[in-house]
Amino acid sequence: MHAGQAGLWSAGQLFPTVVSEQWRNRTSSWHSDASATAAIYVLSTQHRVIGSSDPPVSGFVWVELAGLRIYSCNFSPNSDLPQFEDDLGRLEFGLRGVKIGTCIVVSGDAKSVSWGSSITDRRGILLSELAASLQLTPANVGNELTFRRGAGGSVVDVTFSDDGIVGRINNWKVLDDYSHSDHQYIWYEIVGAPAGRGGLIADEIGWCIRSLDVLVFKETFSAGGGTVYSASGAEAMVEVLGVLTKRACDSAMTRRGRGTMRRPRPQKDCAESRAHPGVRQKLRGRSADPYLDDPENLKTVVDGLLPEHPERTRALEVPIDGEDCPLFQKGELERALKGLKAHKAPGPDGVPNEIVSVVGRAFPNVLLDVYNACLREGTFGGVWKRQKLVLIPKKRPVVGPSSYRPLCMLDGFRKLLERLTLQRLQPFLEDDATGLSPLQYGFRQGRSTIHAVNHVLGTVRSAWEGSVKRSKHVALVALNIRNAFNSARWDNILRAVGEDYRVPRYLTRLLESYFEDRLLEYWCGTTGAAPPVIFPRGDSCRASRRALSSDQSCGTLCMTG
Repeated sequence: MHAGQAGLWSAGQLFPTVVSEQWRNRTSSWHSDASATAAIYVLSTQHRVIGSSDPPVSGFVWVELAGLRIYSCNFSPNSDLPQFEDDLGRLEFGLRGVKIGTCIVVSGDAKSVSWGSSITDRRGILLSELAASLQLTPANVGNELTFRRGAGGSVVDVTFSDDGIVGRINNWKVLDDYSHSDHQYIWYEIVGAPAGRGGLIADEIGWCIRSLDVLVFKETFSAGGGTVYSASGAEAMVEVLGVLTKRACDSAMTRRGRGTMRRPRPQKDCAESRAHPGVRQKLRGRSADPYLDDPENLKTVVDGLLPEHPERTRALEVPIDGEDCPLFQKGELERALKGLKAHKAPGPDGVPNEIVSVVGRAFPNVLLDVYNACLREGTFGGVWKRQKLVLIPKKRPVVGPSSYRPLCMLDGFRKLLERLTLQRLQPFLEDDATGLSPLQYGFRQGRSTIHAVNHVLGTVRSAWEGSVKRSKHVALVALNIRNAFNSARWDNILRAVGEDYRVPRYLTRLLESYFEDRLLEYWCGTTGAAPPVIFPRGDSCRASRRALSSDQSCGTLCMTG
């Protein structure tokens, strides 16, 4: 046995032992995954197994008994990051829609401060994001090493629990007993009666993209496509587009969080059918962080990371038509669709980017009519200004806003309009005469940190040319502006767009609407009973805004004299 987590206690009887990389399958009470690297051994005869992985899959196995579902997961530390991501994708698909009362044990060489490691690596980030998206909480206590080799070791074995048992796990500890392995035995108890089975591991809004029937989706969307054209005004068209898309999603895909999902049909394109792990699972779930469940702490963190901006008012204007407002064309939409990445976490509407791409390619005229109405009226669409805020812990203990990394989950149709707008902005920002400074290297195509370093080195070499007496002194000053992009003043950005970069009025009006009436949704607690906390501010850090805000301040100064 490579590693073991033993010790689930129910009604006075020890019943399952979770095992990783077992030597062999022992008895009929031994449940193993397809690759024989993860297993669950049910010791007690008093608790009948009422369900298990069938057919077995590679990387994890589960059994259901005594009102609980127990998972054993083992992901090889020798696999590369793409393989680890694929492993997490299979696990995520296996967990979505499972009812509460779930304990998950993972061994996969993933390090994170969230479960006691001294560092957080890429694997730890991916696993943390998956856990947050599924509303799973680490049960590890302290920083006792679960893996020991020689004088060193690490914490790479993690126990997760969901809402149903998060408060019932007691006495989690690493045992000193010899385990015949570098991995240590882990013991814990689950006490109390099984939790109710009304909840689900999943978000309330969303669909399983693997179950998509494209033909059914297109037929349903086409049948209601005329309702978009009949809507009056851009805001109404945006809302109708969302309703129509969700209706088509319900017809063509399985809802997440509504009981057991049906198994999707085999697909020829395996890359398309695989779930992308760490990014696509990016955090659709609620907070399991006691620190953030305190309203005052939450407000302090959000105010520090995403500060409020001064209110602005703008005069009402009539829609712009004709040559003053060139409409979006099909070629622009096709280019924007190419940049819309699949396997990304959806925004508040739950619609995956893959669905947005299907709509854009099958019904381009519908999207163009909606986006061009927004362009003419200078509105970004009210429902697209909602963002789902996720706060990922960076370090423990929590010392304030700097302990968290904010992520804003955005609706796919909104991201597509952002890309269309950025394509219109780029010619003005890249203009040699009036565009961004030639010393602005960040967030621009064809430029990188390497170019900035070469510029600094070139300045130094130029100052040192010639004789010693004629050479100049060089001073390099580096400025680190904390939380620079989230705290950049939007009114300064809009002024620069309109005055410095000479962006036409029809685009600046759209940008003004983009920055108005923004809402951040943050879900507190783990039960989902309470509504989300709404913060009336916030914005995603899009590339154009970053470049603009960077251009207004100097990150590195190189002075000679």
